[in-house]
Amino acid sequence: MRLRPASRATNTANVIVGSAGSFNEFQLLDGAFLSSIGGNLGSTGGRSNRVVISDGSTWTNSRSLVIGDAGPGNSLLASNGARVFSLGGTIGNGSSSSNNLAVFTGGTTVWSNASSLVIGGSGTDN
Repeated sequence: MRLRPASRATNTANVIVGSAGSFNEFQLLDGAFLSSIGGNLGSTGGRSNRVVISDGSTWTNSRSLVIGDAGPGNSLLASNGARVFSLGGTIGNGSSSSNNLAVFTGGTTVWSNASSLVIGGSGTDN
């Protein structure tokens, strides 16, 4: 799925990318804005799923953002002034969630958490 340019979307639940599936991608590009309760990449064994946020786009979560809840190889890639906001964040939550990552590039690109950021909750190599 792709939101761009300057698109706005509000989701009254979690945004889930790759619940039990693999190789799914969600893009927020060119100033797009997404508001959701929470975000989850790679839940229920989903692997190699990706969220790409760039060029001044924003994703706000009123709860936590989890990258690799129960699956390996999931990623959040943010660049060029992208902004991600969440209550908390976890990279590699479950025991089967390995090799998950978040990459933020560019001086004004941010991931702001109001609470904890946990890396490798129960997974390895995150």
